[in-house]
Amino acid sequence: MEHQELCAQFVDLIKDVFPNHAEFNTWCDGSRMSCICRICWKLNDDKSRPNKPSKIILIVISHEALDDYNDGSTNEQQDAQERFKEFIKKKYSNFDPNHDTPKYQTPPTEEWLVITSLINK
Repeated sequence: MEHQELCAQFVDLIKDVFPNHAEFNTWCDGSRMSCICRICWKLNDDKSRPNKPSKIILIVISHEALDDYNDGSTNEQQDAQERFKEFIKKKYSNFDPNHDTPKYQTPPTEEWLVITSLINK
């Protein structure tokens, strides 16, 4: 399976962790040898800024992690999926989407790196 397809599969696993109206954008970045998922959503908590976005989350999954996952058995892949989802749940539970960035400026970005040792055992 190609990296982009694997990345999409991992993102599908975690969509229910985030708000229903969260936006997910994924792409492969050859210069970083990674697949990236950008996640953000409207905060809906500021009447003066009804479209204020959350902080941006970048989930960066290394190509090595995706290749090792793809080479694993069905059971190993299921275990990796569970570890990945638990990692994202834990990161999200400690994530504060709010910020004070002025209007017309990009919100802060938080990067969550997924390497092979994290999901492939």
